[in-house]
Order: sequence, then structure tokens, then C-alpha cells
Amino acid sequence: LNRVDWELKCRGIGPQSETFNILTASMILLIAVFIIAIVVLSCVSLSYRKQLKELKDPERRRLLPDYPDSVNAYA
Repeated sequence: LNRVDWELKCRGIGPQSETFNILTASMILLIAVFIIAIVVLSCVSLSYRKQLKELKDPERRRLLPDYPDSVNAYA
């Protein structure tokens, strides 16, 4: 046993295997990716809500073109 495994054995934890360390690191990485995705999606959602709220404002609405298919008009 090396020193780290010996200290863990004395504490009653037992030696750590490399597969356990790889599994722990991959789970931490996966959780970090999920947290970043949640933050990005919430920012995008809030931005869309803000844009929809501004479109409902009559002062801003009159600045848009009157034809119904204004999204594809510039394509």
C-alpha cells in the first residue's frame, strides 16, 4: 500500500480504486455541464420573454411592419 491508501485504510475508508476516481470526476463534469446548460437556457428564455413583452407594447408595436409574415419578409 502507498501512503494515501494506508491513511485511508487507517481512517476506515479503504483504498480507492482508479475506476472510482474516474467515475467521480465524470459525474462532477456531467453536473457542471448540466448547470451551464440550465443557466444558458434560462438566459435565452428570459430574453425571449423580454422581447415578447416589448412586442405587446403599443408604442413599440407600431414600429414593426404591418404585413403578417414579418419574420420571413427579410429572407
